Amino acid sequence: MKVARADAKDLDAAMQLLGLLDTVSGGYYPSDTDNGEDGPLRFDSEDAAHLAQFWKRLDACINAAPGFQGRVIFGAVTLLDPRNKVIDPETDCLELHPTLKAALHDAERLEWLMRNVSAAEWERLGVLHDGGKDGRARIDTAMATPANDRVEEHNACAPG
Repeated sequence: MKVARADAKDLDAAMQLLGLLDTVSGGYYPSDTDNGEDGPLRFDSEDAAHLAQFWKRLDACINAAPGFQGRVIFGAVTLLDPRNKVIDPETDCLELHPTLKAALHDAERLEWLMRNVSAAEWERLGVLHDGGKDGRARIDTAMATPANDRVEEHNACAPG
């Protein structure tokens, strides 16, 4: 699934919203300043002026990056969806899915092979070796060639 990606402005707006909700849910007044000197200490949900201030701050969050809620929330939902295999569903913290960890480890193995396997061995596998330049593209080409064709090409080049 593809969803719109949240940008820095979206994440800033989400953090502002989180801060506002934490403030009010903790019973504190949503001041305009961080030091809280522009209003009372405690939030009174029955006071119209307090509710108006809460709405003013909420509206500022919403207008800071219109639509950020969807981009941030749906982005997180997409990353966390076990069907997408991005985040490990078995851990309590954000860790890469085991499939991605394995792919990264395979990439490290490929890097090692590209540095340490001889040109003759690469050519035996049907990969034209050029000292490491564009190695992955050459491997992709060899992989796309049926195995029998690679063997025939190799034998045709072998001294006779």
